[in-house]
Amino acid sequence: MMMQQKQIILNLSKKDFDIADACARELWRGYNYSDDYLTISDEIFMAWFGIPFIELQQIKASSLFIHAENVDKFITIINMRNNKINKTLDLNKGLDELKTICERDYASWKKTQNKRKGGLQLATTSIKSVGYALFKPKGRLKQGKFFVLASRILFFAAPDLPVFNISERVSTSFGIKSVITEKNLVKFNYHMNANLQHYWNLLINYRMPLPANRLDDEYWLVAKNGGWWQRRILDLAIMHKAGEIEVKQFIEQAADQSFSPPI
Repeated sequence: MMMQQKQIILNLSKKDFDIADACARELWRGYNYSDDYLTISDEIFMAWFGIPFIELQQIKASSLFIHAENVDKFITIINMRNNKINKTLDLNKGLDELKTICERDYASWKKTQNKRKGGLQLATTSIKSVGYALFKPKGRLKQGKFFVLASRILFFAAPDLPVFNISERVSTSFGIKSVITEKNLVKFNYHMNANLQHYWNLLINYRMPLPANRLDDEYWLVAKNGGWWQRRILDLAIMHKAGEIEVKQFIEQAADQSFSPPI
């Protein structure tokens, strides 16, 4: 069983988290952390995906849900656009599956007293089911899945569910060569969750920025109380530690001075 597997705890420092926090703040307000290039902010992504997801669970308004055109823009912005995506992606089927998860599984989990219990399992099974639903067979490509894309959508759609951004750049830190198999997906989430718990007392000191204009306080609190910011920082800290991302000079300088940008 996965619980019997030895946890891989990465060697991350406060400086790693300071840098990651600064990078996350840039993304939250719509700036690239490696240059001054403007992009769509994480707050807007959460408004696009999180608000309709949470509203559907709360008020059962089936006519309100995530727009496929917003997901299409999202794919381009996060640099996931490729030939396989263009040929075999079925957004409507994937969003239908996400809708089912919201109305059935997520709603049930929200009613539990202990949110930690079953949260990671639900996150993993949701990534699997949405990942498979997003794939549309075409030509020689009879079978496939989009676990990475599914995790990115769920990360913003259900910010209080312990979803981790799946990334080849992060998975290699755990000795996982590929996260395209179900077995490795489970391993990836297991190790990420172990690191989240290990560094939680340090991560909790980093405060999620307030929403600027697109996210209501209600939905922001769902993310904040669900540890979304801490998972965002952990992901970026691992990538920076592995030398997978470059950051602007002022971010490095601020981290050297043990300084965190204000909210």
